[in-house]
Amino acid sequence: MSSSSPKSLSVLKALVAASLLSMTQVGSAETLLDVYRDAIKHDPSFAKTLAEWDIAVADQKIAKGNIRPNANASARMNQTSRDYDSQAAANGITLDDEFSETNWQVSVTQPIVDMPKWHEYKRSKTTFKMAESAMESDKQALIVRTVEGYLKVLHAKNLLRAVAGEEASVKQQLVEVQKRFDAGIIALTDVLEAQSIHDATVIRRIQAESNKENAFEDLRTLTSFSYQRIDDISVDLPMLAPQPANEELWIERAFHHNPEVEKARQNLVSIEQRYKAVHSKRLPTVNAVLQHLNQDGAADPALGSGYTETSIGLALNWNLYDGGKRSPMVKKAKAEITVAQAELRKIELEIDSKTRNKLRSLNSDVGRVDAGRVAIESASTALRAVSAGYEAGNRGIVDLLQAQQRLYAAEYNFSEARHNYIRNLIHLKASVGQLTEDYLRQVNAYCVGSEAVWRPSATQEKVLRLPANSSQLNRLM
Repeated sequence: MSSSSPKSLSVLKALVAASLLSMTQVGSAETLLDVYRDAIKHDPSFAKTLAEWDIAVADQKIAKGNIRPNANASARMNQTSRDYDSQAAANGITLDDEFSETNWQVSVTQPIVDMPKWHEYKRSKTTFKMAESAMESDKQALIVRTVEGYLKVLHAKNLLRAVAGEEASVKQQLVEVQKRFDAGIIALTDVLEAQSIHDATVIRRIQAESNKENAFEDLRTLTSFSYQRIDDISVDLPMLAPQPANEELWIERAFHHNPEVEKARQNLVSIEQRYKAVHSKRLPTVNAVLQHLNQDGAADPALGSGYTETSIGLALNWNLYDGGKRSPMVKKAKAEITVAQAELRKIELEIDSKTRNKLRSLNSDVGRVDAGRVAIESASTALRAVSAGYEAGNRGIVDLLQAQQRLYAAEYNFSEARHNYIRNLIHLKASVGQLTEDYLRQVNAYCVGSEAVWRPSATQEKVLRLPANSSQLNRLM
């Protein structure tokens, strides 16, 4: 083969550069942990949670400011000119015809007794705790959505693989049926039936390819990155029964650490504090007031060139009637307490049920995974035996194809059992408030790059992927 010309090398370099540029415009992350880190940066729901947390921080500072001293300052300067009538002069008025005066005043007000503001301040602290629980809950929910989306891609890959294997088997079976028809052994009806089965399998395979593409698209919605491949999860990931086995201990953990339960609990406290704030509006308020006035210049000579004045005292304010709003406001706040109590109880029951169900599902998944391994071994052994019989002429092609299909089904069921275990485990950890990025790291350690799952539309990019070693790239040039 002749060596490439400089022009062709330039064209190749340009194509490679263009392919690299296009690849940088899509998500480069391939592991579960990378997808999660992209999601936490770009997921709009979590961004909303962060903003709500900032709002809670600001509300707490605002409420704290309402019980702190409030200082005001004012200043004024006047230039005055007066004209007196003759009667004033006859009466001996000798005030200046023109004079200037300036004054400034500072006042400080400190609430001494203001129960509504005090209860609102305590409520703002509770609201802040609610925001913290909401952030923890949404962070766990984001981990769940990330893992669910990741597993959805792996599920689509396994389904496509199983359907594609079935299609290959059915296609081979159709070929054999056609040969038997051509030999006059069977009727045309058998050929048409086999063709119908094949066509149905092709439709299922096309739908499976579409589902795989849609699963990748769902990840893009979550992270704002268009991934072309993700790593599969190795079968070596340990899948053990949850410990301790006592359900009641898990329920106790959930009630103490689940962020949704804690959020509902803090919401109840917040509404109770709001009830106290509304109910205490019938009480008087007392403020300490300090004022200082400085006056320069005056029209009255008796005042000299100016004066200063300082006063300190207490101001009492008592709203005796507010138009009849107070009583319905108190009733409304009391009804809101009942609603919050019911909501807390509802969430506790849901968490109780969810925790118990996930525990049972996990124990079932462990059994299914173990049984799946045995089923694969059995199907593989059976396939080898049928293959040997087929080569010896003792078994037919239909027997061989059915044995292959049983192996595909066993592999698919095993993968589904593993994915269900991971899915149920993250839900259980979320229920008891223990789902963190650390668990993702544990799973991520079993992500296998050599078993990558490619996006159906990424066939060309798979071909264009270049060696990471620059020396290998230079040799290609």
